[in-house]
Order: sequence, then C-alpha cells, then structure tokens
Amino acid sequence: MHKSTIFWNENQTPVSVYFDDVYFNTEGAIAETTYVFIDGNDLLQRFTQHQKDTFVVAETGFGSGLSFLILWQTFLNFRRQHPNHKLKYLTFFSVEKYPLSLDELIKIHDKVISKNSPLFLLAKRLQTHLIDATCQF
Repeated sequence: MHKSTIFWNENQTPVSVYFDDVYFNTEGAIAETTYVFIDGNDLLQRFTQHQKDTFVVAETGFGSGLSFLILWQTFLNFRRQHPNHKLKYLTFFSVEKYPLSLDELIKIHDKVISKNSPLFLLAKRLQTHLIDATCQF
C-alpha cells in the first residue's frame, strides 16, 4: 500500500508529511502557480522567441502536477493564438522523490481547479494517463 505523502491541515490545505510545508494555498493556487512558474520563468515570451519546433521544460518536484497542467494549458493557448509559429511541441520532464498517489492527486485537483474550466479537463486527461506511483528509486 502507498504511504500518504500529504495531510490536509485545519484550513484544508495540502501539507507535505516529509517537509511540513504546504503545497500551495488552495485559495488562489492557480494564480500563485501561474505567477511563480509561468510568469516567473517568462514562458510566454520564451515561447514567442523560440526558434525550434520543440520547447523542453525540466522540473524537480512534480508535486500535484499543477505546474505541469498550467504549463500545458498555457502552451495550448499559445498554439491557438500562434498557429503558424515554428514552435509546435512541448516536452516536459519531471522527477518526484515523494510522489502523490493518484487518489491524492485527484483530491487536490478537485479542490483547486474549477470543474467547468478547461484546466479541469486537462487534469482529468492527466489522471487517466498516470499510474498510481508506488515505486521509489
């Protein structure tokens, strides 16, 4: 059985059992992740300036996958706005020492992503392609 890597504190915020640190504030998690990951890495500008067909992102700490989901959504929006741009593909690598179970991932996504948003549909697609990660290397 997979040992839980999070607990939910009194504010219903996911907290790492290993680091006693919150994953993010569930109120505003999407805005926070967008600000830190997308804006903080200037990804929209970098997509625009990229001159190859593939953009590669590597991340340590997959966590809940929220950074990946927002990156995916941002890239899809970029492709819709710039259909003739040379950049066509996004490749994403991530490592996670303490992976969340699929159930934990689903609970976090259900808590922070509006069910009628395009991001929720991406979360569901991600969930169907993940296996319940129980192996640690």
